[in-house]
Amino acid sequence: MTSSERESEVAAKNVRLKRQLAEQAEELAILQKAATYFAKPEMVIPLFLEKHQAEFSIKTMCRVLRVARSGWYVWCSGSQNQDTGITCFHFSSCKHGGKPPLLV
Repeated sequence: MTSSERESEVAAKNVRLKRQLAEQAEELAILQKAATYFAKPEMVIPLFLEKHQAEFSIKTMCRVLRVARSGWYVWCSGSQNQDTGITCFHFSSCKHGGKPPLLV
């Protein structure tokens, strides 16, 4: 391997690591802000997403908070369970392969 090839390889690795660092910094910021919301019982995930959507992407916040993005869009559209008036957010992981709801 020539020195030019090594330099290219190192540069590519550096770009990848910088991208990962930026993603982790964004995730940390989301979790730090979310902690203040979830410490208060009246605050819920959709309100957090709504307040911070200009700062972070909905996709990233849902991934970090482990909720289904589709739940956010249902909440935005105002669709609720007609029997109960409850909108469900779903955690993205479950032992049984399903998505257990987080009711809001």
